[in-house]
Amino acid sequence: MTDNFAELAQAAKSVQVDAGGLSGALRAQIRGEVRFDRGTRALYATDGSNYRQVPIGVVLPRDADDVLATVALCREFGAPLLCRGGGTSLAGQCCNVAVILDFSKYMARILEIDPAAVSPASSPESCSTLFAPPPKSTISPSRPIPPRTTAAPSAA
Repeated sequence: MTDNFAELAQAAKSVQVDAGGLSGALRAQIRGEVRFDRGTRALYATDGSNYRQVPIGVVLPRDADDVLATVALCREFGAPLLCRGGGTSLAGQCCNVAVILDFSKYMARILEIDPAAVSPASSPESCSTLFAPPPKSTISPSRPIPPRTTAAPSAA
């Protein structure tokens, strides 16, 4: 099993993708943004970690139909695919030699909130901190809290 995994990993690294052809096909089929330029690829080569891997290109889908078309075209061209939200991972999960689907621009929204279940329904790329409970106070209740003053200091 280990030998087979090593062979598969090496084969994945050596995949040659017709980036120009894929870029053109994506531009013809989706409404979202298709960015295969060097500047965008450099921006997406990193996340919150120390890892750096330049992607094949970046797609910013406007809707689910764009996502489906991108997946189908990447499969047709043999291109690896990586989904990315905020690019905040600390272990390199958001960067790879792949076509990156960045959902943060057009598809990051709250779809509905169910107050009874205290749970939101959101698009998968919405920031989870939107739904996190507020942080607890760091001030110990046993310590007195000094009063706030609004008076200006007097001139001596």
